[in-house]
Amino acid sequence: MPRPPLRRLTVLLALIPPVAAAEPRPTAPSLETFFPPVVAAGSTTPVAAAGKFADWPPTVWADTPGIVLRPEKESGKFSVEVSPDVAPGPHLIRFFNPSGASVPRFLLVATEPPLAEVEPNDEIARAQPIPALPAVITGRLGKTGDVDCYAIDLTAGQTLTAILDAQVIASPVDAVLRLLDARGVEVAFNHDNGRNLDPLLTFTTAAGGRFTLQVFGFAHPATAEVRLHGSDAAVYRLTLTTGAPPRPPAPPTEGPALARTDLAREAPRPPFTAEGAISRAGEESTHIFSAAKGDKLVLAVQAVALGSPLDAWVAVRDSAGKELARNDDGANSGADPLLDWKAPADGTYTAAVGNLLHRGGNDHFFRLVVRPARPRLEAVINEAGCVLEPGKSAEIKVTLRRLEGFKGTLVASVAGLPDCISASEVTADDKQKEITLMLKAPSDAAPFNGLVEVRVREAEGSGSWKASHELVSTTLNNGVPQGYRDLLIRSTSGVWLTVTPPGAAEKPARKKK
Repeated sequence: MPRPPLRRLTVLLALIPPVAAAEPRPTAPSLETFFPPVVAAGSTTPVAAAGKFADWPPTVWADTPGIVLRPEKESGKFSVEVSPDVAPGPHLIRFFNPSGASVPRFLLVATEPPLAEVEPNDEIARAQPIPALPAVITGRLGKTGDVDCYAIDLTAGQTLTAILDAQVIASPVDAVLRLLDARGVEVAFNHDNGRNLDPLLTFTTAAGGRFTLQVFGFAHPATAEVRLHGSDAAVYRLTLTTGAPPRPPAPPTEGPALARTDLAREAPRPPFTAEGAISRAGEESTHIFSAAKGDKLVLAVQAVALGSPLDAWVAVRDSAGKELARNDDGANSGADPLLDWKAPADGTYTAAVGNLLHRGGNDHFFRLVVRPARPRLEAVINEAGCVLEPGKSAEIKVTLRRLEGFKGTLVASVAGLPDCISASEVTADDKQKEITLMLKAPSDAAPFNGLVEVRVREAEGSGSWKASHELVSTTLNNGVPQGYRDLLIRSTSGVWLTVTPPGAAEKPARKKK
């Protein structure tokens, strides 16, 4: 068959309609912090979001319908409307678009509008006056080298307590509080509050006058450069009150509360609770108890949880003084120690408590709880979000923490999926520490964004759990390398699922020059 003339072939090709290329999707939004981080119930407040937004505006999810973020024309700017009935305290906000979602971040709701930091206030001569105490101030260390100064008038014998929240709201700054008198001489300083990296400063005046409270900080995670840190995301809430700082609520006691001398005399059987203090450097607090062979016990020290500066360790020794077990960190990187121990024989044993830092004082108090083990499970979703493309599959990985002797075969499943998405149940035996759930989408799957649940149940038994994602994890990607050890909200239920539109690939992030 003779070939058509080239001219005719060109005309025929020109008549074929071109296939439209799928428009690349924008990259998923990232969210770091809001400024100001505190808004009042029953108000409308302009707020700036620190993060990256490939397209503006992203869609907003809030953990309560009473918080509505309305985007302004300028990228990163919102008008936040809070209903009067929204509960005061921390709330979670998440941004998302067709490519995925950010990790959830904090917006704090107060009953009264806070004071706003007013720049410039980086010198003592320009310190921002605080008209009255108590006061709540929202601020930001907005640039490298930034120092925020606040002028406070105190009377003789008055106690000032300053509490700064930055780490606990996922702000990437390791903050410091410094108090100066009228001469500019430092009279008080605090870097860490004993529970996390946020500072807490308490000072009682000998004479009245004007004092200057300085706020500054260093980068978190730490870098090789030793300099004062600042960025759009380095926000904080500063609470100023008069009087002693409030103590965290005490965890519940276990069994009878016995004095140290009672323990030495009676050698009680668990459960029991004992309280004490490491009053001087190198001191140990010892507590004798009895146990039967095979008893599975938990020895837990509560110190940081009570607001104590004690960095405790706990050990078990036999009647001859031989150390059988020791622990200085709790489960999941907690600051207080927790020791799982099985008694090797009938007899009396000693629980010893000391300080890793070889320090002491009357304020280095603790509570020791010795109780029978309670087998339990924690199911932890490794990532906050999952992205699934039509015609493909995606994984949700879940860590299984079998605590205090928990045993049994488990079955995991995903609930709340859109109709077109499937996920098979997965079974895990006693030895498995992680399971992988596989999600599949047909090629014509409809776009979706929303929370789905991961459920874990006993294969033989009635136990069931909802898996959660830990925002405080130091080993997972929660938006900041190294994570946060302590947050106002430590975990979120479920995992955010994004089913992307068909045909369009995510637009690659622009490389920095």
